[in-house]
Amino acid sequence: MPRKPVLSMPALLVMAVGICAPVPHAVASTSEGLSIVSDDGRHSLRLGGRLHGDFNAWDGVTAAVPGDEENEVFLRRARLELRGRTGDWQLLASYNLVDEGSYDQLYLSYRGFGELARITFGQQKEDFGLDSTGGSNWITGIERAIPAMAFDPARNVGLKLHGGDDRFSYSIGTFREDLDDSRALDHALSGRLVVRPLYDAGRLLHVGVGITRRGGVAADYSARLGVRGGEDGSGAGRVRARLAGMEGERRDRVVETAARFGALHAMAEHFRGEIEPDQGGQDIETDGWYLTVAYVLTGEQRDYRAAEAVFDAVKPASPGGAWELFARYDTLDVSNPAPVEVYGARARSLTLGVNWYLNEALRCSLNWLRVDTGRAIGAVDDGDAVLARLQFVF
Repeated sequence: MPRKPVLSMPALLVMAVGICAPVPHAVASTSEGLSIVSDDGRHSLRLGGRLHGDFNAWDGVTAAVPGDEENEVFLRRARLELRGRTGDWQLLASYNLVDEGSYDQLYLSYRGFGELARITFGQQKEDFGLDSTGGSNWITGIERAIPAMAFDPARNVGLKLHGGDDRFSYSIGTFREDLDDSRALDHALSGRLVVRPLYDAGRLLHVGVGITRRGGVAADYSARLGVRGGEDGSGAGRVRARLAGMEGERRDRVVETAARFGALHAMAEHFRGEIEPDQGGQDIETDGWYLTVAYVLTGEQRDYRAAEAVFDAVKPASPGGAWELFARYDTLDVSNPAPVEVYGARARSLTLGVNWYLNEALRCSLNWLRVDTGRAIGAVDDGDAVLARLQFVF
């Protein structure tokens, strides 16, 4: 059974306010969430969050029962985020209010050695790939690319050394289980290095590599077929290669590239991985790639955060907001010989989408995707889905 979080978000908030309350001459602000900042700027506390309301309509192979037609309106994310800073120490606590409640991230970060050597301890993202490392608020599509989902190491408790400047960014860390013990993991070592041969106000070239080695994981590569499929994700079809009931040693690699020239930005990644079962026998091998191209019709450019080496928000320059069109092609190949159980063998999808950034807090998105698989699942090998989202960030 999953463990309950040791501290609820309200309890953590009370503790943080208690710590920051003695700070003299603090002032409150609501310009970005609810903030309390000391006069000298060395101490601060900010409460914010995100709400993602989604509509999904999906059919064919994209459905958990192939051939079914389904649709649902649901709350994908309802998350409170508490950020605190005192001197060189920073705190982030991100708590999901949906379902039974759980911590998305909970960590302390020390920046006293400078921006080239930050240390972070606690539940956090394992930096692996561009699409997975970027936050859910500002990814271009409503859902991440299929291979990015299959190779995403998610968030786990660990110790990470990371940093960078305008020319490069890096991270290396060691990790164990997540806080609620819902994912199998004995140990993991993950690293990422990104260099920027070109980076100025309007132009960017980004090239990176990542690697992760993980022990005690399920012998399984799996990804949803481009759609969430309801609030708990159980309605969506999957492409998968696995050895049921077995664990093993997993080794994944990724090469990532990205570019931005004014209102145009593009990103692509290629993933490759293998799992060696602890009990011996057939290894599982998987690879996939995607390409995304997007253009902001109203002329704004997508922001980029060099410290994390990820794309960020599109900030509207006029009261009418900013409009962005994008296209993405992705593929994931899980073909493996017996006795590996294979579902779909290979998934390919095309996603077309439009994003309307009304302001820095509100975003409306509409995506259409077409999916086909190299091997039929339940006598069906293709399907469509329509995804829509209303997003509020505070």
